[in-house]
Amino acid sequence: MRTSFVTLDIETIKSNVNKLLPYLICAYNGTDFISSYGKMVNGIIDQKELFSSFMLQLVTFFGKSNNLMVYAHNLSTFDGVFLLKHLLPFGKVKPLIHNGKIISISLTLSIKGYKGKTIIFKDSYLLLPHSLRKLCKTFNISFSKGYFPFLLNDIFYKGTFPTINYWIGLTAGEHLSISKQFINKVWSFQDEATKYCIHLR
Repeated sequence: MRTSFVTLDIETIKSNVNKLLPYLICAYNGTDFISSYGKMVNGIIDQKELFSSFMLQLVTFFGKSNNLMVYAHNLSTFDGVFLLKHLLPFGKVKPLIHNGKIISISLTLSIKGYKGKTIIFKDSYLLLPHSLRKLCKTFNISFSKGYFPFLLNDIFYKGTFPTINYWIGLTAGEHLSISKQFINKVWSFQDEATKYCIHLR
């Protein structure tokens, strides 16, 4: 039976104890995008709700197939670490680990409507060992990976365009060029993070 194909990306911020916390998860099946955005509970991003919301959307990508292949670019050392903590409520989890790296994660679902179906998470970086930005240039993709102010940690920020000190690897000229898109407009962290995550820039 045909296996469906999905790409996944997880965005994180640094907590006040210098710990990375996911706040946004996006996936794309070639036709449709799904995304789950963090909600604050007692001043902390609710990780259980974030991943549960995402997984309940992800299973809708099965269609008529019993298998779903999900690729994350850096699953081995990044995305997979976060995923493993939140897949257990959805079924039987079997990680494949080699030399301390997560090669793949198999999830056999036990939830209503999808029982017995399997999601396999794999690392696309192991197949294409380059940054997403470089791969976009290599394959002549019109929508390349954009830029985002990763040093800004307020996921609900709305206001003026973030100053250059919040950006990494952005020249003054590039910052000025991007900022012109937001003259007399409100810059929304959630809107721009979602665009960045699904590569709409």
